[in-house]
Amino acid sequence: MTRTVWTNEEKTAVFASMIDVFIEQPLTTNRTAMHHAQNVLVKDRRVKITDQRVHTYKARIEEARTTAKARVKNLPKPAPVVAEPAPPPQLRNDTDIGVLFAALVDRLVEQVLDKVQIRLRAQVHDEVDNQFDAEYAKRNAEFRRVKIDGGWLIDSAKKPRPSILVVGLLESQASMVATQYRKRDVDLWFLTADEAKSRVIRQNLDAAFLMTKFISHAAQDRVRAVVPVVKLVNSGMHSLSQEIDRFLEEGT
Repeated sequence: MTRTVWTNEEKTAVFASMIDVFIEQPLTTNRTAMHHAQNVLVKDRRVKITDQRVHTYKARIEEARTTAKARVKNLPKPAPVVAEPAPPPQLRNDTDIGVLFAALVDRLVEQVLDKVQIRLRAQVHDEVDNQFDAEYAKRNAEFRRVKIDGGWLIDSAKKPRPSILVVGLLESQASMVATQYRKRDVDLWFLTADEAKSRVIRQNLDAAFLMTKFISHAAQDRVRAVVPVVKLVNSGMHSLSQEIDRFLEEGT
């Protein structure tokens, strides 16, 4: 059986993918990290990860681990946890109990009043919104019926929600990107490097972002034949996020 020897391009792709593996699983072993990272290669180019192979690429593995740690440090830090309120002082006599009871009643009254105010504000807000929506619908209907210069105004000027395809990510990486843009006004679709060779490319896509280190030229050509705007991403997920943000802001 012929021994598989990775090309320089394949090595570059594997160790770039390894950075993302270490970001997701910082405590994973070198051997396991290399095993997962080689999934960016086509199946017939993947090999059994032995201790000897890990030893051979020890320097590059440690470099990937160091790069992953640096990127994790640059991620936004979670908001500080609000400290729990201090416990009430220990009661010493009946006078303290009376004072505490009065304070408790006052606190309950405040909470009830707060909830009532919140409900009232919500009701007022809903009524205002309903009135606004009704007035807007009325004005919009009148607006669409107006003629200007012999032609009718368009029925709606709302910009459609962009639809974007990303090709060449691992399943775990695609999940991270989907989570990152969950609250953004965009629809994201994902294909792996292997799926891009055979799966049907969606119609009506606005743009596609191709991770060029991991997909073949044939797959790139299949995407270009369907999608009007195709962007090539030569680095990792950080560069991918920058390109998607730029497209959402500029539309090109």
